[in-house]
Amino acid sequence: MARRQVRVHSCRTANQTGTTRRESTADTEAYLLVVDGANTNPELNKVMEIWNATANPPYAMRSPAEIAAYFDGLEFVEPGLVDVTEWRPEAGDAKRLDNLIGLARK
Repeated sequence: MARRQVRVHSCRTANQTGTTRRESTADTEAYLLVVDGANTNPELNKVMEIWNATANPPYAMRSPAEIAAYFDGLEFVEPGLVDVTEWRPEAGDAKRLDNLIGLARK
């Protein structure tokens, strides 16, 4: 029976890109879950510039393409990489939060 390994990653600083990868053995079914702030909202980007002027460490906002790169070589589980409000839409209508979430497997 294959073991399951889940890696949960919330990317807050600019230098965390490489920390999402973890090698798994042949008998391990590996999953990666990433939740990250996307830089798709100009108003939120302005707020984050003010925050980052004094924050330690600063919060890194990324483009959807940068966030998608965490999943290179992995297969997305439905619904793919989406805003957190779209992950389980049956919860009702919600305002976009500009935080992307994705789950993928090796």
